[in-house]
Amino acid sequence: MGDSSPSHWTNRVLQVSRPYQTMSNRLSKLSVLNSSHSHFLLADNGSAGKYGAEVRLRRQLEKHIALQRINTRLGQGVPVVCLVLEGGPNVVSIVLESLREEPPVPVVLCDGSGRAADMLAFAHRYCGEDGLLGDRVTEQLLVSVQKTFSYSRGQAQQLVAMVTECMKRRALVGPPDL
Repeated sequence: MGDSSPSHWTNRVLQVSRPYQTMSNRLSKLSVLNSSHSHFLLADNGSAGKYGAEVRLRRQLEKHIALQRINTRLGQGVPVVCLVLEGGPNVVSIVLESLREEPPVPVVLCDGSGRAADMLAFAHRYCGEDGLLGDRVTEQLLVSVQKTFSYSRGQAQQLVAMVTECMKRRALVGPPDL
């Protein structure tokens, strides 16, 4: 089989160029690239119209970066944080995954940036030391999720359950102290 066997594929990088349509083009579909950025890392698992295809690749890249040493003599690694700026429902699952990692990745919330970041910051602000949310706060969060993401009550409950799970590690979550 030689180099064509699947066991050798993990060490290969495939460079592919694909055309991308900007939002101003009528052929554009779904996501927008932010024109304020100069470089992008695009991940494609072959799915179309589904967010989250990049999560696994990004997590593996983060782990690889975190394992690098900036000071080999002291064994000092590269610090990694999960920065939440706005974001959709999938960002809540990314935050939860980051907090479940071993070692866990601290999460910095940019409160006031909108959507998922604001909801997580709201939960962080009003949860107890044990990470639990009171009934009134949970209800406010449910209404906010339904309104913000056009979710049904059931969908909102699932997302709020993930937010609550994130708050169980509230010591690793928070807005930056500026």
